[in-house]
Amino acid sequence: MKWRTMLAVSMAGVALLAACGGSGGSEDAGSAGPTAQPTLELTSLERDYLFQVKAAWDLFGTKAASFRGVFAQAWPTHERLFTALYDAGAGTAWVGSLEATEKLEPPRLFRDDHEILLAGLSEIIRIDAEIGETLKDGKLVEFVVLNSELGVTAGLLLTRLSPPVCQALVAPDAPNPPCQSKEQLPGAEYGLQLELIMLRFETQLGPRLNIWGEMFLPLADEETFLAGLSKVFPLLVSMTEATLEELSQLSPPEDLRADHDFLVQYVTNQRDRALEIIAAIEASDEEKVDKLAETGLVTFCETQDLLSADALAITHGHFAGDAPCSEILP
Repeated sequence: MKWRTMLAVSMAGVALLAACGGSGGSEDAGSAGPTAQPTLELTSLERDYLFQVKAAWDLFGTKAASFRGVFAQAWPTHERLFTALYDAGAGTAWVGSLEATEKLEPPRLFRDDHEILLAGLSEIIRIDAEIGETLKDGKLVEFVVLNSELGVTAGLLLTRLSPPVCQALVAPDAPNPPCQSKEQLPGAEYGLQLELIMLRFETQLGPRLNIWGEMFLPLADEETFLAGLSKVFPLLVSMTEATLEELSQLSPPEDLRADHDFLVQYVTNQRDRALEIIAAIEASDEEKVDKLAETGLVTFCETQDLLSADALAITHGHFAGDAPCSEILP
């Protein structure tokens, strides 16, 4: 199938999550977020907190390195792979990060962030424990679905944090982290609201579209592959409908009204395509699934091409400009 190259309309990605420790959860995890703020002059106490909270978050990275070592090997069956992942700590990979974060005393500026982190890490740990159970039971479809939802939850958690804390947690070389901007965006308040909506859109879209990834795709036959997609596409329909509702509540300034209409049409197309893919999966129509996957990337590129420079600056969380659109559009 062409899925890996054609369905990936999620071009920004949440490139902070490794397998068996990404994130997971519901759209409610991203229902609130702090207003983006200008660059702050931080005190030494505040800088120290950011250093410590990053060190706590990065404790997961030690586990992730073990997982990468497991994936670097060849496995004859997914059951053997699952045993190795479980032995490497999958299912409990985030416990150390929560325990270390709980010991920190946040300065006043970051107290709200700290509470958001504690709640978010607790939810991540709950889902990671479920992942551990699927590994023990050898359930491939359930594993990849939970792993993608783990990615959604961690991404949404980051979107809820203030820019300094979010930027402290993501990898320095992350191409387009799901953090709100530190600088002023076009469109004033509208720009801030739209940025957050599109950050949440991306963090919920990317992990679900790419649930199989390069590591798990070789383990799945066509029936298993489609079974995984059938689990996540109803979630994508719900997410796109929620995004459309959020967009309908915004009042774009006149100079961004056309861009706003393009975005509404784009998200509508994404929802309709997800519904068509669900129907094609139910009919076991692999050819149609392939065709719909291809049109998804075309739609992404066409919309990115239509948006103004100001709109692209606001929607950087999704339209990052790194899609192979030059090869897609004439």
